[in-house]
Amino acid sequence: MNVIFGVITTLSLIVIAITQPESLLSAFSTATQKSLKLSVSLLGVYLVWLGFIKLFESSNIQNKLTKLLKPLIKFLFNTTDDETEQSISLTLSANLLGLGGVATPSAIKSMELLDKNQNEKGKLMLFIISATSIQILPISVMQLLTEFGSSNASIIFLPTLLTTIISTSVGIILGKVF
Repeated sequence: MNVIFGVITTLSLIVIAITQPESLLSAFSTATQKSLKLSVSLLGVYLVWLGFIKLFESSNIQNKLTKLLKPLIKFLFNTTDDETEQSISLTLSANLLGLGGVATPSAIKSMELLDKNQNEKGKLMLFIISATSIQILPISVMQLLTEFGSSNASIIFLPTLLTTIISTSVGIILGKVF
């Protein structure tokens, strides 16, 4: 993927240097400013939701959510370890909120715990669910839409919910079958 991205970037730079050499420097400057503004905006959203997740963990809500999701986690990930189940529950919770970036640290911890328990099928299923993740609230995408001037960022709610339910269901079925 890095090679593909590198090739696309290099070709784009060559094309712009040949067709509009005077705009090359301003394009870099503008892109840098926009990417920095967008990064800070997304950082704010992630920090707020990371705070909520820490509150969930410290107020025992996460333990209750883990108990609620325990049958599903056992079925999907074939695990009996409480620490792994809590970590997977946290990953699933963040993904449900559409916060893939927030889910990443707990997903890595979950993968390590599944690896420690030599649970290859559980690791595969976690990868599938994290990649397709059902998003009840696609917060990151809604924030991006708002940042780029959308007057109604919530319009993506239903299509996102439906497509992520379908993609996750297909992924789980194929993961279980194969």
